[in-house]
Amino acid sequence: MTTVATVIETLSHSKVAMLSKCPRQFYYRYILGYKIPPNAFRNFGGAYHKTLEANFKHKVESGNDMSIEQVKDIFTDEWKSASAEVEWSYEEERKESFSNRGVDLVGTYVKDIAPNRNPSHVEYEFKVSLPEIDRPFVGVIDLVLQENYMSDHKTSTRRWPKDRANNEFNKAEDLFSQLRSNLKSYDPLMNNVLARRMLLKTFLEDSISLARYAHADLLKFQKKYSLAAEEFNELSLNNKNMCAQAGINASKLYSQLGNYEQSKTILIRLKNDVPQDKDMDEIIFLLAESEENLKNLSSALDLYHQLLTQYPNSLLVHKAREKARLLNIERNKESS
Repeated sequence: MTTVATVIETLSHSKVAMLSKCPRQFYYRYILGYKIPPNAFRNFGGAYHKTLEANFKHKVESGNDMSIEQVKDIFTDEWKSASAEVEWSYEEERKESFSNRGVDLVGTYVKDIAPNRNPSHVEYEFKVSLPEIDRPFVGVIDLVLQENYMSDHKTSTRRWPKDRANNEFNKAEDLFSQLRSNLKSYDPLMNNVLARRMLLKTFLEDSISLARYAHADLLKFQKKYSLAAEEFNELSLNNKNMCAQAGINASKLYSQLGNYEQSKTILIRLKNDVPQDKDMDEIIFLLAESEENLKNLSSALDLYHQLLTQYPNSLLVHKAREKARLLNIERNKESS
């Protein structure tokens, strides 16, 4: 006997969203297998998506984006195929305008946006287990970037309503919670998940600060490290709630730029100003790294030991212990 359990082998965002919105639609689509006939807007988005997918797969292999003319040609071919599937009615007179708009969109994307995207994976498939659910949750991330950012390619026929951003914030916070429960404590993604979850919860009502933080993050993503460091540092100085996370980001960037003294200065300020239970383990760890980069090995070792003693449950304990071990070996060599 065929049951829902045998038909639905995996869960996905689209399945869960449809089931929540309209169980009958879910039944028709996923149990009986009925599909909504394609329309112009849906197929336009599909052609746009396939064009960017082709560009970034090319970039993963070659290191370079396609030319603007190449992506325009790909979109034209994809749209020609996609538009043939549409049951045109009132929209048919707009067929050419769809094509022209798509050509302009992909051309602009490859000219202005794609050069700042460094993909590591294209159409990355993932699968996670969720508590008390015997079906895996699967999905596909359109673009995973080398800087650990993710990008999803979407087109829309209208602007978002005002309350949608808040709804998306709440969904993101829930997803970060689920992701956290599926990561090991020492996974390098864990700190990023915790930091972004904190930012969402703290600044949901402070859109200006969140926008400034996002702008600094964008500068970092664009490899404008000096500008990003300055903006993060300014946020850290002027926004009490954002002091720790913005300051930590600034110190990391200054260290990446080789300005270890500036990184150390920021971290000492954070160590003195930030409440002891708020990101202090990471502050101490980064300060120890700064001292190590400045060849102040005794100070670095003391700080690593401080972290191990005061924050034994920190996610950074494994790294700190290894760093301390290597520093002890180096000091013993120097003294022998």
